Amino acid sequence: MMKKFTAEAFLSALLMFTMNSQAGLIETTYNLDDVNDYSMSDALMLWDSNDSLLGSITGFDLTLTWSDQGWGNHKGRLYYQFDTSPAVNFAIASHNLVTETLSVSGLTGPNNADFSLFYVVGGGGHSLHINNASITVASQVPEPGTLALTGLGLAGLGATRRLSKAK
Repeated sequence: MMKKFTAEAFLSALLMFTMNSQAGLIETTYNLDDVNDYSMSDALMLWDSNDSLLGSITGFDLTLTWSDQGWGNHKGRLYYQFDTSPAVNFAIASHNLVTETLSVSGLTGPNNADFSLFYVVGGGGHSLHINNASITVASQVPEPGTLALTGLGLAGLGATRRLSKAK
């Protein structure tokens, strides 16, 4: 009787531990191509697409030097997108050449989603220039140890129940 109670208590504690475990954070940094675009379009232009990021994207930091050259208003814009969801505008270029880091946080991207960046030149005499760009993408992923412990805990509970039913 004591042996059965000890095994069940151990397995219950193991299961509770795994349910309270935290996912791991992975940061992936990669460089982006330069953009020197004089197109006469207001359409989204694909800048970069990455389908090899693991987990759920929680945010990103984009460091770049950029400017929007044109008349009057600022038309150079940046967008991000997960899979085929609508693209989201997150930055508007200055007329002056500036180096800055644009941070987007608080995202909950789908697991292992395609992550794309787009830009808009704006047409009508505008041009967009982006140089020395790199992006660091943060993703939440379950830790392998947590998954293994969860599997062991569930298997142990199943075995304990099977043994108790056999008696």
